[in-house]
Amino acid sequence: ETLAGQDGLPRGIGIGLHDCRVIAGTVGPPERQDFTVIGDGVNIAARMSTVAHAFEIVTDIATFSRAGRPDGFSAPEELEVKGRAEALRVRRWRSAGVAG
Repeated sequence: ETLAGQDGLPRGIGIGLHDCRVIAGTVGPPERQDFTVIGDGVNIAARMSTVAHAFEIVTDIATFSRAGRPDGFSAPEELEVKGRAEALRVRRWRSAGVAG
């Protein structure tokens, strides 16, 4: 909401949240190291990000529960995710102050 009124700033992204263990660290030779995060959870979060609309957060039910079941999220829905045998149960949050 704060950024929406400011000119010249990037905005309009959707976010996928998934709470899990991942492998994180630097890879590559010392002269060109990159930081990366890998694991199944990274893939799940990335898949949820692709279905999140601008200014929206999509999270799985387990992450939502561990976060204390915050207010403002939609009812649960099923999300088919590439590479997963079962659909994910997700909830969406969208700021009431941002038109969409």
